[in-house]
Amino acid sequence: MVARPDTPSLDDLRLFCAVASERSFTRVAIDLGMPLATVSRRIASLERQLDAQLLRRSTRRVEPTDAGALLLSRAGSPLASLADALECLSEESSTPRGRLRVTMPADLARYGLAGALASFAARHPDIRLELDLSSRIVDLLAEGFDLAIRVARPTDGTLIARPLFQMRTRLFASAGYLASLPPLRHPRDLAAVNALVIAGRDSDRTWVLSRGRERASVTPHGNVEVNDLGTLISLTAAGAGVALLPESKLADQAVTSSLVPVLDNWRGPDAPVFAVYASRRMPMRLRLFLDPCCG
Repeated sequence: MVARPDTPSLDDLRLFCAVASERSFTRVAIDLGMPLATVSRRIASLERQLDAQLLRRSTRRVEPTDAGALLLSRAGSPLASLADALECLSEESSTPRGRLRVTMPADLARYGLAGALASFAARHPDIRLELDLSSRIVDLLAEGFDLAIRVARPTDGTLIARPLFQMRTRLFASAGYLASLPPLRHPRDLAAVNALVIAGRDSDRTWVLSRGRERASVTPHGNVEVNDLGTLISLTAAGAGVALLPESKLADQAVTSSLVPVLDNWRGPDAPVFAVYASRRMPMRLRLFLDPCCG
């Protein structure tokens, strides 16, 4: 069967499905690295070919029309499957390469993932790993990031959050600081300490501690608040007070800075770490990063 001259191209149909799914010309243009005007022109051309309005455009939203919704429901899944199959064929016949942009807090990279990041870079020399070490919440699509690694699940329901691991926490202080206090045997004794906290961190609004089935909640009071975990660790090691810190990040600090646990057998809450990305159809370089590096 010979295709008619006005048969839409698969690329234009895939572009329409992307815009209709994202409800945004801008996001799709950024994600594909394509000029916004080109995306708009190709969708308009597709509508002329099909003699149907597929999308309603306004200054704030893009919504599929009835015809657009029908086309999306019938074409979306087959086109996605075709794209996945073509990508798999391409990846099987070539070495994974390209740029991988990842954003994460600097301290998470420094203390928790440095070894895994170095191993990934050594295994895949043709993948250019670009790390943005920042605690700010980025717009993955608008800013061109493939992945964000964050402590705590994101609130944006449009993103995919994959649990990576849990960081155990507990209270720490320097040996010198503890020597200046009466013995601390129970969480209620923490009323006597200078609490060091991270600004805006939920776990520092109330210290929720547990020992087996026993639970205790303490409101921390102190005169130091910072927005950087590494600085909090350094201040604690220098004797400024008591802080709730991830145990996994203190393997070296506990030895070199005389940082010791406070309240034997009492633990803080686990801090979950998530990989956050925008689409389940991830490129091979991202799958390689997530599975062996962070899985």
